[in-house]
Amino acid sequence: MAMKMVRLGVSYYGSYLPWHLRTDLKDIYDSGCDDVLITLQENDFKVFRGKVELTAKIAHKIGLKAVGNLWGYACMLGGGNVSRILTDNLGTWQVNREGKKAGMGCMNNPIIVSTLLDIVEDAASYEFDGFFIDEPTTAECFCQHCQEKFRSNYGGSLFRAEPRQLKEFESRSLIEFLEGVCDKVKDIDPKLETSTCIMPKDESLWEDAAKITNLDYFGTDPY
Repeated sequence: MAMKMVRLGVSYYGSYLPWHLRTDLKDIYDSGCDDVLITLQENDFKVFRGKVELTAKIAHKIGLKAVGNLWGYACMLGGGNVSRILTDNLGTWQVNREGKKAGMGCMNNPIIVSTLLDIVEDAASYEFDGFFIDEPTTAECFCQHCQEKFRSNYGGSLFRAEPRQLKEFESRSLIEFLEGVCDKVKDIDPKLETSTCIMPKDESLWEDAAKITNLDYFGTDPY
């Protein structure tokens, strides 16, 4: 029998109720899908734990590969715009040039990074086959952590950076963030798959992202 070379997958917002998960995932499998991409929001780790703890296990019993989508994390990855970490930690917000906070987390903030890595480690213990970093994008942020990182890398003030240098810094921050998440996943288990999509507006980053050693799958959006 010839090996199946094309896989069909679908994204799934999901439920935390076991009977609902079994019904939905069986429908997905019966529709001809091989893979299911499960949106994992911050609330699922704090409140709706059944979604984190049961979805991949049920999917495997049915015959589906299960990938966790870190959906809307800190309102800076693609997906929903509700974030517990932002409301609980106002110092994690992005800050514009004028000092006004923006409702998204900064990928150079250590709390944002460490909390995401904790979430990945938590979900990895419940049989997920891999993790999808959904639409990380560059951001012009002037928070304390960005200022310190820029000073360390370039030896000057972020506020006086030339446009080219500022763009380079933003791009470098995204690539290092993505690389750190992928490294963490592989540290947990080398068999876990890592994937991301980077939007066309960040096309200049595609080549560098695709070179990340521990990134298994790279793609972009159709819009």
